[in-house]
Amino acid sequence: MKSETEPKVQQSTNFSLYDEVTNKIIAMLDNGVIPWRRPWNTYGLARNYASGHIYKGINYILMNFTKHRIPYFLTYKQINELGGVLKSGVKAEKVIYFNLVYKDLEGHRLSENEAKEMIKSKTKVEVSRLIKYYPVFNIEDAEGISIGMQDLELSPNEKIRTCEDIVDNMPNRPPIKFIDSDHAYYLPSKDFINMPMLAQFQSSFAYYASLFA
Repeated sequence: MKSETEPKVQQSTNFSLYDEVTNKIIAMLDNGVIPWRRPWNTYGLARNYASGHIYKGINYILMNFTKHRIPYFLTYKQINELGGVLKSGVKAEKVIYFNLVYKDLEGHRLSENEAKEMIKSKTKVEVSRLIKYYPVFNIEDAEGISIGMQDLELSPNEKIRTCEDIVDNMPNRPPIKFIDSDHAYYLPSKDFINMPMLAQFQSSFAYYASLFA
């Protein structure tokens, strides 16, 4: 069922980014998800599905570790443009942006370049930080949109020789296999270690930290 009104971009000076991030992490921990222990990706990093924009900064945490299986998101307008319909009762995630607002002493708004020039000339400029956020919906919360897996973000990680020596010289080490790209685990019944590929990790160090955990 399509909503009658499109969710609006919200702008607030009272919105607590710290509470938002803290609550998000607490919720993940309560659900058994430890984000800093899953430093690899399967579908690529969280992004806007229509534009391909990959979320960074605080939005990296907020968007990569939601309850959704596929980390692709769309605005209400983008869902409509792709011919989709938002499912009833779904909840939006918040994408957050910081805005710096510059004003002169008389309260007139300045552009960033104007503010920089005034600051260079030692003219006082009032600078305030404004937090903007707007709702986006996971692509699985919309009907009528065909999901095509986008290019997986792989990293040009290299093997660390010292770590490889430890692996090679480990006594009675079970085989290391790359069968399941979404999980890192040891399977006692078949006596092997499964790992995502090295290139799926954010860094070589993250790969070996998971392997040795």
